[in-house]
Amino acid sequence: SMTATVTNQETSPKYELTNETRVVNGVTLHRIKALRDFDDVKAGQLGGFIEDESDLSHKGNCWVYDDAMVIKASVSENAKIRNNACVVNYARVYGNAVISDKAWVLSDKARVYDNAIINGNAKIGGYVYGNAVVSDNAVITEGALIHDNARVYENAQVSGLVFNDAHVYGKSRLAAWSKAYGNAHVFDKSIVYEGSNIYDNAKVSGSARVGPCANIHDNAHVSGKAQICQFTTIYGNAVLKENKKFSEDVCGVDQDINKAA
Repeated sequence: SMTATVTNQETSPKYELTNETRVVNGVTLHRIKALRDFDDVKAGQLGGFIEDESDLSHKGNCWVYDDAMVIKASVSENAKIRNNACVVNYARVYGNAVISDKAWVLSDKARVYDNAIINGNAKIGGYVYGNAVVSDNAVITEGALIHDNARVYENAQVSGLVFNDAHVYGKSRLAAWSKAYGNAHVFDKSIVYEGSNIYDNAKVSGSARVGPCANIHDNAHVSGKAQICQFTTIYGNAVLKENKKFSEDVCGVDQDINKAA
């Protein structure tokens, strides 16, 4: 009989819509109220706002807290939407993902899952998963993939791929079809154009421009106003910060010879 009770509890409604409403862009949202205890939620506890029951699953420990809103989207499994966060426009949040502060998940191409954390004023239009964290005023556009232990924060905008232990921050931009991975750091006002790869322990900073289709890896650091042209590879321990265009490959160990010549 104990098994039956557990099954009933999991299939019985977890919450109900209350009469407390809020109208957003012509859509009427209802504050939710828990009907039973689960995870850190107690029966009778008020949650955030949803349009209807398709926005929040009755299964799992998923919940919309505080004044968070879910509108024409899907929150399921153990995902948590907290504070003033919003999930809209057919986005899906599931797994153990947590969306908090004033973050928005706002595209039908957006998926946030696994142990991903989205906070600050971040805007998510792509996929964020694994143990990735997106914070501050970061923008992840449609088509972008942020995963593993990646971190995207401050005012960075990513349209490409960030994975492994890479960090993208400052006011940097990572274009579509470009990748930052390994222990790469892309920051300041740097721009990484389409099809470029920043990896190993490479750093791109300052007002550097990389690519399209350039590769920066090993321990190379491209900064200042350096421009790395198409199909060029910068590697080894190269440090490039001159205000010029680099169209030949540079390996750090022979850099001094190049300068001497």
